[in-house]
Amino acid sequence: MHGRSPPVIHGDLHPENLLVNEDGETLICDFGLSRIHHEVTRTATHIQEGGHRRYIAPELASSPDDRFRTSKASDIYSLGLTFYSLVTLNIPFQDYWDFDAMSRIRQGERPPRPTASSLSASPNVEALLWNLIEDMWAHNPASRPSPAGVVERIGRAIATVQATDRTP
Repeated sequence: MHGRSPPVIHGDLHPENLLVNEDGETLICDFGLSRIHHEVTRTATHIQEGGHRRYIAPELASSPDDRFRTSKASDIYSLGLTFYSLVTLNIPFQDYWDFDAMSRIRQGERPPRPTASSLSASPNVEALLWNLIEDMWAHNPASRPSPAGVVERIGRAIATVQATDRTP
C-alpha cells in the first residue's frame, strides 16, 4: 500500500482492520480514513474522532491543528501497536480509559514487554520481533523503520524460525 504510486496512507490501522483469507494471507480493510499520500484530506482531529485512539501515533494524538497529518510513519506506528496486540492478545494500555491511554502515548509511554514468552519459542525470534515492534512505535516518526524495513525484518524473523525448525 505504501509502495504504490502514489502511496496510500491508511490512517486507521488496528487489529480489527486486518482479515486473514483461506490461504493465510493478511488483508487490510476499512480504508474509510485512508488517503492518497499527495492529497491532504484528513487532519489529526478527524482521525481521532473516527479512528481507534489507542493505535494512533503520538504526533497525531498531540496535534490540535493541521501540522501533523497521517503518514507512512504514523501507519508504521499503528502497525507496531497492532503487532503488539496480536502477539500479546491485549489492547495497548488495556487497564486505562481512552483519555488516560492517549495521555500516556503523548508522553512517550509504550505498553510493557511481556514477561512470558508469548512471541515465540525461540529467544532469538522473540528478540527480533520485539525489537521491531519497539522500533515501529518510536516516539519520533523519523526513527521508525520504513515499510520496506519492516518487511525485511519480518523476513529475517521468518528465516530464523525456518532455520530453527530444521535444526535437529
